Amino acid sequence: MRKHMAYGLLLIGYLLSVRGASAQWISFGVKGGGIPFGTANPAVNDSRWYLVGPSVEFRLPAGCAVEADALYQRIGSTFTSAFIPPGPSVLTGATTLVNTQSRGNSWQFPILGKYYFRPQKAGWQPFVGTGFAFGTTWFHQQTATVASGQNLVQFPLSQPGHWSDTNLGAMVTAGARYRIGRWAFSPEFRYTYWGANSYPQRQNSTALLMGISF
Repeated sequence: MRKHMAYGLLLIGYLLSVRGASAQWISFGVKGGGIPFGTANPAVNDSRWYLVGPSVEFRLPAGCAVEADALYQRIGSTFTSAFIPPGPSVLTGATTLVNTQSRGNSWQFPILGKYYFRPQKAGWQPFVGTGFAFGTTWFHQQTATVASGQNLVQFPLSQPGHWSDTNLGAMVTAGARYRIGRWAFSPEFRYTYWGANSYPQRQNSTALLMGISF
């Protein structure tokens, strides 16, 4: 009986030590912020300026860490054009207005390797990092065509939603981590260079973010 109790106490101690160690090498939180320099594509003129999402970081020896995020941004654009149809047509002499609205949910999935310049127990730790980001967007587009002449005719058209191609970007970041009790606050600056297929982001994208973790 005593032997079984001893084994039980050892097991409880082991589980507590694993839990304590995991609290030191893994942290969960949220990350959000804004795009300060108009880095959304100029054609995406109805986009929200902010992005937000969950974040997880794995601390490694020698001041190293790996971070993975899932950042969401609402995007959208509205484009209006006008023209007069040439040649014989039921619309000849009428002015045709085409109003196109696009809306989408854009996701970025950065994976970063980071290096902290001070020990983990320090009150604040400056860091740098580099890695890659994967981006994809769910689009939905609606077009309304209005011909104005003697009679007003409207031709609505709604296209089914679809996912965009996956973009790949190279990312660098720099910031600092401030610990207050069990919470940590991490303001940072990020730069991402997206490939040729960069829509809805610019090829050179920047963001100011704030992370909160525990």
